[in-house]
Amino acid sequence: MNDEFLFFAVSVVAMFPTLALSVMSPRKKMAIGVLLGFLALNCQAAILGGQERTDGSGIQVVGLGSATPKGTEEKVAPTLSSWTHQGGGIAYLFAGTVALDTPRSRPHTELAVGAQLNAYAGPGSHQIVFGIATEAWALPGSLSMLTGLEATTINMEPENPYRKIALWSTFKTRPDARYDELPTDPANMNAQALRIESQAGTGFERGVVLAQHSLHASRTEPRPILLDLREVPTGALATWDLIAFPDGCRLRYAGHGQISTVCF
Repeated sequence: MNDEFLFFAVSVVAMFPTLALSVMSPRKKMAIGVLLGFLALNCQAAILGGQERTDGSGIQVVGLGSATPKGTEEKVAPTLSSWTHQGGGIAYLFAGTVALDTPRSRPHTELAVGAQLNAYAGPGSHQIVFGIATEAWALPGSLSMLTGLEATTINMEPENPYRKIALWSTFKTRPDARYDELPTDPANMNAQALRIESQAGTGFERGVVLAQHSLHASRTEPRPILLDLREVPTGALATWDLIAFPDGCRLRYAGHGQISTVCF
């Protein structure tokens, strides 16, 4: 079989005109389900079934390990869409729902992913790579509410004690299949979990905002916690600089609820 049938790679620099859905009713949010589920097949450089494919440069990409029900499509070209909504219903550019129905499987052994979007840069390619880019625009004359990205978890089971994370920022140096292979170098120079930036001449009016309905007590936490460092070992926390200021001064945790300041 020719190499072109053994590998395909899609490098996605996406501009999705994200809908301003911040005021959407819970019913409509549930109707959305997990958006963009089918894009995983179109935008991941991999062969279904968990095998690997290699292109001419020798790059190997671990397969999706995807289920392939009847009607599954594999593509080797981008999907580009554009349309104008004249009102009535919700205007979707891409939408999809995937549901797990696995009552006979052991708990936490099955996985559903609404959207998997991967972009790769190969050896010798020193460029700019976005896994996904979303933008919500209000053109001149439009008084619209804008939300560039909404990440929501919906838990309808009060007895569910497991984690519910709306936005999970992770840093990796290897595929998940090699999770236990610790690197000799962390390869994390200039790695940033969250960055706030604007164009020159403008900027956000407020950096981080907690709305009236944001934090709430639970059965296990009678008082909600704004910033939780309890999972960090005390010894590791002692090696951190909590805040670094432009003048060279930094805040550090000195133990027993005390904060110290050092300046260089």
